[in-house]
Amino acid sequence: MTMRKSIYNIEREYLDIAEMLQENGGELTTETEIALAINKEELQVKAANYGYVVKSMLDTNVNIDAEIERLNALKLINVKTIERLKYSVENAMKIYGIEEIKVNNIKISFRKSTSTLIENENLIPKKYFQTKPAIKTVSLKMVGDALKAGIKVKGASLSDNKKLQIK
Repeated sequence: MTMRKSIYNIEREYLDIAEMLQENGGELTTETEIALAINKEELQVKAANYGYVVKSMLDTNVNIDAEIERLNALKLINVKTIERLKYSVENAMKIYGIEEIKVNNIKISFRKSTSTLIENENLIPKKYFQTKPAIKTVSLKMVGDALKAGIKVKGASLSDNKKLQIK
């Protein structure tokens, strides 16, 4: 019965044989010569088997990458289709003045939200700016909070939005 050896074990055996050779003053006996030949052959077979596994896994990775690319393309098509369909429903509901549609287990409605519009950043008072490392930007949250609290901020306004949601 042949014992299965890992490359580590084959290497370990080789090092043991090399140590034996050193202890014998470098004298190569028939036993040592046979052990070295078997060890070398085992290593070649084992390394070749490892090589086949590595090649197979590399080929599998190529197939996985192709599948990921295919699925990403399919997802992009779905995202664009969803956007077009929602845009069509949203426009039709606006034309007919419909705020909500409930049919069976689906509800289509508008979600109201308010966003802060910066019309002219140069008019915004400095207290509404935030400094990020080496970049000075207007804080939309601070400006929006001030506008919602009734404080007038030059160069900014609130915009009421309706976003279609499908549940």
